[in-house]
Amino acid sequence: MSTDTSKKVYHSKHRSWWPKHECIICGSTAIGINFGAPTCAPCKAFFRRNARRKEILQMPCPFQDTPTSNVTNSDNNATTDYCSQIRYCSSCRLRRCFDMGMKEDLVRTDEENERYRQLVQANRRRREQVAPQDRSENVSTIPKV
Repeated sequence: MSTDTSKKVYHSKHRSWWPKHECIICGSTAIGINFGAPTCAPCKAFFRRNARRKEILQMPCPFQDTPTSNVTNSDNNATTDYCSQIRYCSSCRLRRCFDMGMKEDLVRTDEENERYRQLVQANRRRREQVAPQDRSENVSTIPKV
């Protein structure tokens, strides 16, 4: 079985080769599906920080004089112009995130993050309470010689 490493990336957690995906926003290597679209870590973080900041969409592109990238939206076949400096232009980058299908409602709110943190802490406390009991039961079953 031959493996073309130009089209696959080694996934150390699963110890196997996985198909290499491209970030739909900037074109770098995607780390997975984030907020509904295959993206890299920087685009994922950018969207999480800015998805609810609609004022960014109103900002003019500082790179208006640079060549644009025409991208066809798969949902409605509309062509949209984005500046070629997508990583440096917040307005074009956020617009492209929404146009490519990233969903704002998948970003957790501060309240949801707090509830999640509390749930994780409660689970840790419960595991810590169970662990000493397990250790004491294991110690008592060891036969004395």
